[in-house]
Amino acid sequence: ARKIEMAATAVTEMSQAVDEVARNAVTTSVESKASSVSAREGQEELNQTVQSILELTRNVGTASVEAQALATRTLD
Repeated sequence: ARKIEMAATAVTEMSQAVDEVARNAVTTSVESKASSVSAREGQEELNQTVQSILELTRNVGTASVEAQALATRTLD
């Protein structure tokens, strides 16, 4: 009877361990998906920032050309 009780206790403990591992796997999966979403959003924001910098660079270049043209007209 003692061996049966010990075996039953061992099975219960193993079942609890399996449940805990399953819960941890689900939690890890959820957190992994959230991290993936955050990374994707960060990449999108970075892309927008790069586009803004490129546009600013074009605008500064255009302003420089216009300023040089104005300076040339002023000197003429």
